[in-house]
Amino acid sequence: MLINYFKIAWRNLVKHQVFSYINLGGLAIGITSVMLIGIYIHSELSYDQFQADRDHIYRVGIHSRQGGNLIGDSPDFTAPFSMEAQKIFPEIKAYCRISGNHDAWLSYADKSIKSTGITYADPSFFGFFSFRLLSGNRTALQNSNSVVLSENLANKMFGNTDAVGKMVSLNGKANYLVTGIAENAPSNSTIQYDAVIPLSALYQDAANYMDWNGGWQYQHYLKLQSGAIAHDLEKKFKNFMWENFNEKFAGTGREDAYLQPLSKIHLYYSADSENTRTNLYVFGIIAFLILAIACINYINLSIAGSSARFKEIGVRKVLGALRMQLIKQFMGETFLVTLFAVMLSGILTIALFPLYMDISGKIIVINTDEIVFIGLLMIVLIILISITSGAYLSFYLSSLRPIGLLKMQLPKSGKQRLGRALVVVQFIITTSLISAVVIVQMQLRYIKSKPLGFDKEHLIILPLTGETVQDKTSALKQQVAGLAGGSMVSAMSEVPYNDITENGFLPEGSRNHITVHQLDADADFLKTMNIQLIAGHYFSGENASGNDGYIINQALADKIGWKDPLNKTISRDGAHRIIGVVRNFHFASMHDKIGPLIITNKPWHNRYGFLAIKYHTANPSLLINQLQMMWKQTAAGAPFDYWFLDDAFNQLYKSEEKFKALFFCFSMLSISLSLAGVFGLVLLNIRQKTKEIGIRKVLGASVTDIIKLTAKNFAGLILVASVIAVPAAWYYTNAWLQNFAYRIALHWWIFALSGIIVLLFAFIMMSIQTGKAAMANPVKSLKSE
Repeated sequence: MLINYFKIAWRNLVKHQVFSYINLGGLAIGITSVMLIGIYIHSELSYDQFQADRDHIYRVGIHSRQGGNLIGDSPDFTAPFSMEAQKIFPEIKAYCRISGNHDAWLSYADKSIKSTGITYADPSFFGFFSFRLLSGNRTALQNSNSVVLSENLANKMFGNTDAVGKMVSLNGKANYLVTGIAENAPSNSTIQYDAVIPLSALYQDAANYMDWNGGWQYQHYLKLQSGAIAHDLEKKFKNFMWENFNEKFAGTGREDAYLQPLSKIHLYYSADSENTRTNLYVFGIIAFLILAIACINYINLSIAGSSARFKEIGVRKVLGALRMQLIKQFMGETFLVTLFAVMLSGILTIALFPLYMDISGKIIVINTDEIVFIGLLMIVLIILISITSGAYLSFYLSSLRPIGLLKMQLPKSGKQRLGRALVVVQFIITTSLISAVVIVQMQLRYIKSKPLGFDKEHLIILPLTGETVQDKTSALKQQVAGLAGGSMVSAMSEVPYNDITENGFLPEGSRNHITVHQLDADADFLKTMNIQLIAGHYFSGENASGNDGYIINQALADKIGWKDPLNKTISRDGAHRIIGVVRNFHFASMHDKIGPLIITNKPWHNRYGFLAIKYHTANPSLLINQLQMMWKQTAAGAPFDYWFLDDAFNQLYKSEEKFKALFFCFSMLSISLSLAGVFGLVLLNIRQKTKEIGIRKVLGASVTDIIKLTAKNFAGLILVASVIAVPAAWYYTNAWLQNFAYRIALHWWIFALSGIIVLLFAFIMMSIQTGKAAMANPVKSLKSE
């Protein structure tokens, strides 16, 4: 009997090919979207799951408090924390310290390669974590002059030659012996590296403060004993921090240590975690909506085309077919269509996957876990869609009376309430998504076009990587200034585009230190960047003795409460007089408000990190060639690198652009599927009213009159949907906009426009279908067999 059901289902699919293609295609596209989104979500949730001891590994986080208020949260702290904590707390089985990634250039023979992933770590690194060594062993970092290269970096430097045993130079200064080659860190790893150098190497340089009063540059990972409770250990950190840090160095503030579970760092404790969680919520909702729309469309389109089978169902009932037999038959047909749709979606997923990764910017490796996940997801989708779509359709068709079926009569509109409710849901989804797409586009356009307070155009940035190059800053600057095509050049510690280092300062008249962004720059900084000075004067290249003062921005003056900050002092390594105030300018993304800033003329160890070159030539490539030639003469051996500041600002919003691209694609797909559902309801509604339309036409009604009459039903549905959709869309888009300190205002016309677009589409589709029915021969529509 079951085989017979499938035979009948197959024959019906073949018999009504166009209708079957629409149903099958809609389901396949919807399932493909859900599978792609599912893979993306699974990838985000799988961060650090490859670590063998992930359930026992924690990263130390530091809460900075001032006056009882939380003013900062950082995973970075001074070097001794974990080393000293293990001596005191038996709950700590092992620890591993990791520095932030450094920019440096590695040299071997005549080849130099710049890397942005040079990491310093304790010798226990490869034993503590589950990063696989391809060459060498887990003691590869025991000697302070050793280095372990990633597979990718080793291939770039040595090609097919065995790198182990070779000596490489770091920034043309320190030499390190390659003692191992490590597998590239997985893309879903919180910890990334190109090369790992023992942390002990930093202790050999007196310029590196490695005590409790040193720089906040190290992340501490703790592996707890089996059975140890992280929350209990956190409580013990309070006295530990007081005795070692807060009593001596925190001033009026306080630093509190807490533990971040390794498996939750990516979603809850990383710099972009809030944005990541928002993306997961958004795409999770869209996947649910797409799946819901695909099921609704299948139901509506199947009901709309079911009149062609009324006689078959009526004859079966007259001949004694039980309702359960009919239910099984229609459920079997739905299962068959769903099975074909899932198989087709599998092919589409494979075909679209490279394009999907390119749009999303995610590197997703399909490993065994991913294959198992995809297989389980396909099984779940087959069961879920078969039940949700097939159940309503089966119970609906099996409930119809035989007499009405044989007369080709559809049930009265009172029995179509669920179908109308489903279409109202589609209208709500469509209106909401159109509003969201418009708002996302407007916000991204706003943050990319908002004035920054300085000129980011026509600026070339030269990174001065390594002390050897930094010591030649003055010579490089003089040569650059003499090149044709360049108008101004300035040296600075950091480029003001992706946040700036913060340090503690003590304003005049205050007993409390405050955290302020600090930028070190030379006398040409304001002219090169076109930043406006609103009070006082800037540093002078001629009067070096007067350059011990500070330049502050208006945001710092406002924070301290100084209306006239000139000649007041701010202390850090001595008191410094404020000699000038600059207008606020953005030195981070629009996610953050413009913070307080101090500009000094005294860089750390008298070394700047970048040169910014303002050019006026229409052919910057010619200037770049000149810069490269000049670089080879002055900084021979160091790799030449450059980038444009406007491109860097665009990269700041790369994740948002990727989000917009994915959101737009899936939203447009949802909207298209939803509007296809509207088409199904229009078709069903017109078929129900075929005889009514015929009677009205015989009684003299025009085609326009009939269209107006039919439009009332849809106008009411769209009105109800808009009333629900507007507050829902406002809530979710407003929540997304909260990620930006600078954002657009939500205007009523955005939501009104979305409703009008849906109404116009529904009206056009309804007019076409109603017009066809109204222009048909009324004799045929009134004929009863």
